[in-house]
Amino acid sequence: MLLQFRVKNYRSIHDEVVLSLLASTDKALASTHVMPTGLKGLGKAVRSAVIYGPNASGKSNLLQALGFMRGVVWDSAVSMQLGQVFNVQPF
Repeated sequence: MLLQFRVKNYRSIHDEVVLSLLASTDKALASTHVMPTGLKGLGKAVRSAVIYGPNASGKSNLLQALGFMRGVVWDSAVSMQLGQVFNVQPF
């Protein structure tokens, strides 16, 4: 379960951006919109999230960074060689 994702210096993202999937303490919709994390001290996580903002604000690049991270986790153990660098486009 992904609870928080941080990225910086990736494509158009210069400063650090944080996507947090931890729920706030608001109890208004807690019965249908949050779920327990099972971790002590973390509280609950949201069941879904929305990324919104103006055009050219980095929404797509945030999703691409998530995809890149997924690829690193999924493929690094079998396809990466010791000392090999990742092919990324920095800011």
